[in-house]
Amino acid sequence: MRRLVPVLLAGLLAVAGVVAPSPIAPAAAAASSNPKIVLVVGATESTTTSYRTAMDEVYATAARYSTNVVKVYSPNATWAAVKGALQGASVVVYMGHGNGFPSPYRTSPYPASQNGFGLNAVAGQGDSNNTYYGESYVGNEVRLAPNAVVILSHLCYASGNSEPGNGEPALDVAKARIDNFAAGFARAGASTVIADGHNSPSYYLDALFTTHQTMEQLWRAFPRSALHVFSFASSRTPGDTAFADPDGLSGGVYTSFYRSLVVKPGTTTDDVTGTAPPTSVAPPADTTYVALTPARVLDTRFANGLSYPFVSGTPRTFGVTGQGGVPANATAVTGILTVTRQTSSGYIALGPVATATPSTSTLNFPTGDDRATGVTVTLGAGGTLSAVFKGGGGATTALVFDVTGYFR
Repeated sequence: MRRLVPVLLAGLLAVAGVVAPSPIAPAAAAASSNPKIVLVVGATESTTTSYRTAMDEVYATAARYSTNVVKVYSPNATWAAVKGALQGASVVVYMGHGNGFPSPYRTSPYPASQNGFGLNAVAGQGDSNNTYYGESYVGNEVRLAPNAVVILSHLCYASGNSEPGNGEPALDVAKARIDNFAAGFARAGASTVIADGHNSPSYYLDALFTTHQTMEQLWRAFPRSALHVFSFASSRTPGDTAFADPDGLSGGVYTSFYRSLVVKPGTTTDDVTGTAPPTSVAPPADTTYVALTPARVLDTRFANGLSYPFVSGTPRTFGVTGQGGVPANATAVTGILTVTRQTSSGYIALGPVATATPSTSTLNFPTGDDRATGVTVTLGAGGTLSAVFKGGGGATTALVFDVTGYFR
């Protein structure tokens, strides 16, 4: 039976660490693009009910970023239904059985049933009438949107793993399974194929729509990475690079292959979603820029500018002009915004007006990792700036701002 033992799927609605500055905040993502997201639950016998529940949680995440979210669930997930839904999809999430190669059942590849979907043979006949539609069906009959992302969740074989009870694969077997499972989806137009045997796809969706980074960076930034990442060139999809992050590494031997990536190098989240990162605020017209020796005008750790940490959802305002060499007639400043001592992942929005519901973010971050970014930002009334922290309920963070120049 080609499935994984059910695992509790905890929706990770946190945002991953970001390399590029000024990623879009969640509230703004759906407004700038409306990509097609397709969620497929295959026929997995008694496990299907838990997979439908888990995928509904993924749907709630996807619906934050697009109004074009299509669900195709067993017992009605036939190849005809799934194939029709997949056309033009920018994101595909599949949860169900996996049938890959190398396998203990065949000595040679069988593209008709391997490296694709385990779906219903007939609609409306329960969750046990499983039929496999392999890479030849996917590659020949599906045309995804340019740079599409495919997320294979809780499958056997797709991330290099075996079926429960079948023992650990050798390294070359695991690598071949990863490469083979991505091949049909790449032929259908996918730039990125992520396989994750344990974790909710919600993390990947959130990071896809709320950050501006490469897909490799997004995958590497997964908060529960085993940090055993290695890569190899794809032989099935020339030009692509494959990555694995096995859970175990002892004595130079990798074990527990439950997370993988096959990607076209350089593919970015913006390539997938069709959004572009917001640029820094343009300097006001007819202004002169004056560089300054960096000066700290805010550090909540030491009651500089504001006392006490920021609490999630509560905007606060601090003064800038008259400090660090910024004159009273300054209209905008450049600076370095730093977050530290955060108790949850989230993002900071910095701007001239205090708001609890920002449309963009300035700096996204995971828990427990100091992050900084350079900004250019217009000053508000009275020469002030306002910031809001958006994170988990009751979460707090310290905030630091060093001014490096001004416009007048």
